[in-house]
Amino acid sequence: MGVLTSHFNLKAMKNEKTVRCSLCGKEFTDEEIEGVMKCPNCGTKSLPCAISDDVEIKINWHELRILVIWAENWARKCDAEESDREEKMMLSIMTIAERLQRQFPEKTKLTLFGEVRELRKEYNIETNIDDDKLLGL
Repeated sequence: MGVLTSHFNLKAMKNEKTVRCSLCGKEFTDEEIEGVMKCPNCGTKSLPCAISDDVEIKINWHELRILVIWAENWARKCDAEESDREEKMMLSIMTIAERLQRQFPEKTKLTLFGEVRELRKEYNIETNIDDDKLLGL
């Protein structure tokens, strides 16, 4: 993360968050990541997102669900095929989906995992499925 610090120095003066970890979603100021080469929260070495690149888009919720569910399924497949990889794709997809979902909490869950979990809760369905294992975590 340290490579991005000079790019965001103006915002850092105001103590504003400038980057977001693409794996855990935690946001940091430049000061918090100065000289750091991995996320201080989760330890991932992947490149963080520049918060200044956040955008607003217009999309139908159903279309967004289709994209997220496809990404969720692809991440699950990739994580299963490369189980020795340190960073799990599924965690990144779920973090992004949760951030989007928080904007519209009343809407149907974006992920298939979230929808199934909600149905299990709503209808009091007990299973022996370990949610973390299902997510590949």
